Amino acid sequence: MEKTDKTMEDADRNAINAWKAALDPTTRKRALKLLTKEVDDIFLPLGFVRKGVRWHRTGWFATTFVEIQKSRYGNACFINFGRDARDADWRAPSYRNNTHWRIASLAQRDAACRLDQLPYAELDGASELRLEVVFLLRNGAAPFLEQAQGLFGFILRPRRSVEDELRRRPAAAFRRVLSALLLGRDDNRGAGSGH
Repeated sequence: MEKTDKTMEDADRNAINAWKAALDPTTRKRALKLLTKEVDDIFLPLGFVRKGVRWHRTGWFATTFVEIQKSRYGNACFINFGRDARDADWRAPSYRNNTHWRIASLAQRDAACRLDQLPYAELDGASELRLEVVFLLRNGAAPFLEQAQGLFGFILRPRRSVEDELRRRPAAAFRRVLSALLLGRDDNRGAGSGH
């Protein structure tokens, strides 16, 4: 019984130390600086412009972006990416669909929860989590945003979010794709295209 108590005390002490490290401003600054440099290396050569912790590129039909969003409590961040339709979009305003996703929507189902909220303490140093996030940005978000920049970018969704939509509402997903292809609109009411 005493060994179990000792293990529980160690687990509690480790959790408290991790929580303190996550709230440490130097850890947050260092992790954000490392992550920002790696995102710069991926998106600046592709023509994105950086303002703060947001990288964006404006094309004829859309503005695509990647951003690092601070969590409410300041101990973690989220990485969002997406496509905002331009004002000169030829579709009627009611069918403009500004779509945004989290980096977790590019991951496999088992890793998606872990990649939604990214604690600064786990992004600091030579972190496996940061390497996984950078891999998803380089091999998932960057090619996706290249395609989403074009004329028919409004019908694109990250692969996993499409799989989820097909599993939950196959008729609605089929109707949305058919509407986009035939009528040139993204009728996405209630299909859960957000985060």
